[in-house]
Amino acid sequence: MNLFKKKSSLSNFFGLDDSHDDNFEFENEESFEKEMAQYASEPSGAFETSEEKITPSSDLSSSNQYTNKKVVAMNSYQGGTERNRQVENKRVHRKITVFEPRAYADCKSIAQALFRKEIVIVTFSAMEEHQARRVVDFVTGTIYAVDGDIQRIGEEIFICTPANVDVDSTVAQSLVSTHLTNY
Repeated sequence: MNLFKKKSSLSNFFGLDDSHDDNFEFENEESFEKEMAQYASEPSGAFETSEEKITPSSDLSSSNQYTNKKVVAMNSYQGGTERNRQVENKRVHRKITVFEPRAYADCKSIAQALFRKEIVIVTFSAMEEHQARRVVDFVTGTIYAVDGDIQRIGEEIFICTPANVDVDSTVAQSLVSTHLTNY
């Protein structure tokens, strides 16, 4: 018998006994809904309604920039002449500048040309080797700043290009051998 008392005390502890009324919450919920319906039907001073109708003014609707836009299909047809004008506008004239620095101070003009997105060819035939290395270091820093590229295309000749220019080294070397042999 002592065992049954322990069982009932364990059941009470874990909430497994049948003494709990399942309809208690439901009864409270019904009374709550009745009270809410009663308050909703009575007009209160805090929630006064007005008889005034609000209409949007024509000034506000006409000034809205989003209501007046027209929709155009993305794949709309363009005439041939319009397409040709767009291609012509996209062509960018590139300038290739050749520098032959004689002193370290000439680095500034090379850097300015690179910042103008010009293609720069630098030849060091008129400069001593240790000064030429300093110039190459300076130009390499400038190339890094403009996200460009520097390539050696000859014994004393370098080509520096901005980010949007790619150089094929075989073509560059052939250009140097044919056109810049006197430097």
